[in-house]
Amino acid sequence: EAGKGGSAGSGGNGGTSPRQSQLAALEGTKDDRPSGAPEDETPTLVRSSARLTRVFGLLQDADVAPMPQVARAADQAIAEARDLIARLARLKGQMATAH
Repeated sequence: EAGKGGSAGSGGNGGTSPRQSQLAALEGTKDDRPSGAPEDETPTLVRSSARLTRVFGLLQDADVAPMPQVARAADQAIAEARDLIARLARLKGQMATAH
C-alpha cells in the first residue's frame, strides 16, 4: 500500500525509474479515497478498492435484490478493478524484463 516503506510515490524523483513512477501512480495513495470522488478521476488501485468496498457493503446490507443502479455500480467497479489488475500485471512484467 502506498505510504509504507520507501514507496516510489513518496518524496522526490531521486532514483525512481519511469516504471516505478507508473506503478506508484497506478497504486494511488490513501488520499485517493474520498467517498464522493467524481467518476472522471483517474482510477487507481486504492480508489478501486474503496469503490468495491462501498458497493459490496451496499449489496451486503440489503435484504432484497439490489437496485439496478447498485448492480450497475458493482459491474462497473469489478470491470475497473479487472482493468487495473491487468495494467498492474503488464507493468510488473515490463519491470521484470527490464532487469
